[in-house]
Amino acid sequence: MLIGILLCLLLLAVLHLTTSFWGWILIVPFAYTVVREHRVGRGLAIGAASGGLLWLGMALYLLMGDAALVTDRVAAMAGVETPAVLAAVTGVIGLLGAGLSGGAGAAVRSALTHRRRSRR
Repeated sequence: MLIGILLCLLLLAVLHLTTSFWGWILIVPFAYTVVREHRVGRGLAIGAASGGLLWLGMALYLLMGDAALVTDRVAAMAGVETPAVLAAVTGVIGLLGAGLSGGAGAAVRSALTHRRRSRR
């Protein structure tokens, strides 16, 4: 499972840094778990860990980097006290989205392999 998390996290990080498409956070865990994982719980954990870590890490990187001025203003607009709360919320959103995607991929694989076994 750790290898799955690391592979998804690495692929997500490369795609996140090279493209501006946020949907990779849903596509990569789904595709990985359709190919490699048949247990829904493990698929959910792989997606949640990789997506949550990526979005939390990127939010903290932006918070501490050049985007600190922007994050301060967004935090003020959202009505939260500190931008760190926004980073945490961003991580939770990534965790939920990627986790559900990974769980769905594992469920699809499980359903397809179960269907093949029942035809024999």
